[in-house]
Amino acid sequence: MPDGAPCPAIGARVVVPLGTRAVTGLVVGEAPADGDSGGLDVKDVRAVLDTDAFVPADVVALALWT
Repeated sequence: MPDGAPCPAIGARVVVPLGTRAVTGLVVGEAPADGDSGGLDVKDVRAVLDTDAFVPADVVALALWT
């Protein structure tokens, strides 16, 4: 997370590293405070593009379910 940036809302767009590129991603949850990602590939946020959710929470939940 960029220094001083608030934690983005679930459904907000963020810029994250992917290989040698930086791509736009979507926040689907919060990383645990203890740093244990439970085997998930949690990316470092380089930039937050939205202050509020860009995608509604119910659509994010549906995407995670599928």
